[in-house]
Amino acid sequence: IDAIGHMEPHFVAELRTRLRESNVETWILGEDFQGDPVALEETAKTAQLDAIFDFPLYYALTDTLCERQPMGRLASTLSLDRVYESGVQRITFLDNHDLPRIASACSATPGRTRLALHLLFSLRGTPSLTYGTEVGLEGMEEPENRASMPWDSPMPLTEEIRQLQSFRQQG
Repeated sequence: IDAIGHMEPHFVAELRTRLRESNVETWILGEDFQGDPVALEETAKTAQLDAIFDFPLYYALTDTLCERQPMGRLASTLSLDRVYESGVQRITFLDNHDLPRIASACSATPGRTRLALHLLFSLRGTPSLTYGTEVGLEGMEEPENRASMPWDSPMPLTEEIRQLQSFRQQG
């Protein structure tokens, strides 16, 4: 559910309940553009989500890897995992359709993008990739960050992503 932060959490919880009572299998993933782990947990818990995009981790990863803030920024965000008591699954990511593409956020520095991918697949949560990451798709804002997938382009990160996925599955 896009922009769940603009909806009444109780409505989402009721929707989930009614769908399940109707024997409709659902897995409700919410997007709340929220960098505060406490507020994000409250949304996840009140809306009774199955999963939520982990914006606090997104901000910490891009701040440290792309903006070159101290790694303590990432460590302090991870230390706040203790507020996640609901059991709601955290979906981790490096970019999405509303944000700068990771290749652009990291100033098209392939080493930084690769490091971000390695961290994404190594940290807790369920990693999610936006189409185009494997080709280094760029774009700081709309409409560039929503560009079409360049299918005829080389895909320099595809094999590395496969290896990271395999590594994660073995772990």
